[in-house]
Amino acid sequence: MRSEHRLYLAWREHRLIDAINHVIFEMDEGGQWTFLNPAWTQLSGYSVADSLGSEFHTFFHADDRGAADGLLQRVQAGEAAQAFVRLQTRDAGARWVSIEARLAPDEHGGLPVVVGTLSDAGALKEVEARLQAMAIESMQLRQEMEERMAELDNLQRLMRREAWLHMQATHDGGVRGYRYDRRLMQPVDTVESNLSTLSANEHEAAQRLKKNLTSALQVRGQNFGVLGVEDDPANPVTPAERELLDAISLQVAEAMENARLLEQTQKRAVELETVARVSTATSTILEKDKLLQGVVELTRRSFNLYHAHIYLLNPENNELILAAGSGEAGRQMVEDGWRINLHHPRSVVGNAARTRKGIIVNDVRKETGFLANPLLPATRSELAVPMISGNRLLGVLDVQSDAPNYFTQDDVRIQSALAGQVATALQNATLYQEQIETAEKLREFDRLKSEFLASMSHELRTPLNSIIGFADVLLEGIDGELNERMEEDVQLIRNSGQHLRELIGDILDMSKIEAGMMDLRYESIDVTALRHEIEGFARTQLMTYEKELEFNLHIGKGVGLVEADLTRFKQVLFNLVSNAIKFTAQGGVTLSMNNEAGMLVVRVDDTGIGIKEENIPIVFEQFRQVDGSLTRTAGGTGLGLPISKSLVELHGGEIWVESEVGEGTSFYFSLPLERPRPRRTQTAVNITATEGNLG
Repeated sequence: MRSEHRLYLAWREHRLIDAINHVIFEMDEGGQWTFLNPAWTQLSGYSVADSLGSEFHTFFHADDRGAADGLLQRVQAGEAAQAFVRLQTRDAGARWVSIEARLAPDEHGGLPVVVGTLSDAGALKEVEARLQAMAIESMQLRQEMEERMAELDNLQRLMRREAWLHMQATHDGGVRGYRYDRRLMQPVDTVESNLSTLSANEHEAAQRLKKNLTSALQVRGQNFGVLGVEDDPANPVTPAERELLDAISLQVAEAMENARLLEQTQKRAVELETVARVSTATSTILEKDKLLQGVVELTRRSFNLYHAHIYLLNPENNELILAAGSGEAGRQMVEDGWRINLHHPRSVVGNAARTRKGIIVNDVRKETGFLANPLLPATRSELAVPMISGNRLLGVLDVQSDAPNYFTQDDVRIQSALAGQVATALQNATLYQEQIETAEKLREFDRLKSEFLASMSHELRTPLNSIIGFADVLLEGIDGELNERMEEDVQLIRNSGQHLRELIGDILDMSKIEAGMMDLRYESIDVTALRHEIEGFARTQLMTYEKELEFNLHIGKGVGLVEADLTRFKQVLFNLVSNAIKFTAQGGVTLSMNNEAGMLVVRVDDTGIGIKEENIPIVFEQFRQVDGSLTRTAGGTGLGLPISKSLVELHGGEIWVESEVGEGTSFYFSLPLERPRPRRTQTAVNITATEGNLG
């Protein structure tokens, strides 16, 4: 039983070892495999039978065999060791594995053997590589951040220093400091040194200020002045008093820096508000000359400048032409046709245009080769910024001050924003002017077209009337009987001439309407008296188009007299009825007239093909027809409905259409029962009020 039990335990242990995913191995002290479980084949691709008896380090990457041998040596020395190496797989690949090994006695308790596990460490190595990469990147980012912080600190120092220099240069009076003698505060204006000297050598500055004890006025490592006291030899300054002087200097420096920042902030706020005000004012001006002159005058006043002017680029000859200038000098330069070549090497304006960047000259007297303007003798500093719309250079905005060192990079940004707004307004004004000129040309072309059509229509109607008249004479047999073939030909001539005369009549009517020459002859019309004429016209149209349709006419009881042009009223009425018959294949056409709220409302219904909703807006356009086979078969000029619409509107009425595809179409028009009276007095009042608002 014991033997069987031992066999069972050995069998169970063997099954457990085979089921483990990690490689379990055993090797002798020489480093040769003596046991490998099946997981070895899954990990390496080599069979267990082929691997047993082989030296274990031969299965690892050449670069990692030294590490594998080192692990074996540590184990042989009695240590439990671990190593990460790359396993050379059978498919010539390499994968990271973790080896853990130690010494253990053999199964008989004899000489020790090396046992251990070997597991896939690819995921662990990938995480380790990522962590190392992140650590390197973090270190690089930290170094870069430290460099950027140092650059920022240095930039802040420079900006603060430039700001104090600018403040010193632009303040009036030349005051460099103040002296207090326990009685009065007196300005010190005899000091020859400037702030750069004070910052470089505080003791020299103190000597020039005749001070014996000084403390630097410093903000964040940047010196911009000194605070000094005269030392009395009979009562020397104590260390405690020296510390007090340093503390006071620190507080004074902070207070002065805050005051400077407040002044700078207020100045920029006013300037930005000015830019917004100038932009708002110029956006409503659509005349180019008036726009540019308004900009330079408003800019000069708002920014307290000596002069401002605008040059516009003429790309044809690469010249910048003065378009507007402030004050009398600016107007004089514009009248003289002042201009600058774009490539002039000494021109600040030309340089700004070429580089498309803001250019500052803070002391023109120290600028070698400065191109001075004799009409602006007091100019000491100048700033020029390009005016760009989209990617197109339109010109240059140039501003000048009578004080040196007046402009900073903040001014470049402010004036560039203003120049961008002006460029947009200028572009809008130019486009508006072009639209006005184009509209005027189109009106002139339209007038000439209408005159030509009217003239040609008159010229064509005379011979057409003769052709139709002679055709009637032939058809009536006055000049002799015609055979059937001849009669058909003459009838075709007459019908074609009649159609052409109607076409010419439509063109003439449209030309008169467009030229404003269509006069209406109003009279009282008894609508009920037109019943027979309407029915007769409908029968004629049914015969002409060879249609077997039902025509119905309904005139409401309240319908009586209406003031209108009888000829034009019938023209609209007959055109709608004719169209309804023309485009209806079966069913019928109904004409209804009713009196509704002081208006005569006429409605023409048909059971035709209908009109798609997207095509309804084009039915009243000239020479436009709704697409469809019936339209192409019936033909037409496309002028009937536009003429009808214009005639209805001339009467003070409206015309509209409702339609559903496959169901039919309904055309409506309304006319006032009484002739509209012109409101000349009211129109004059409105015009006066409108003109008053322009001021």
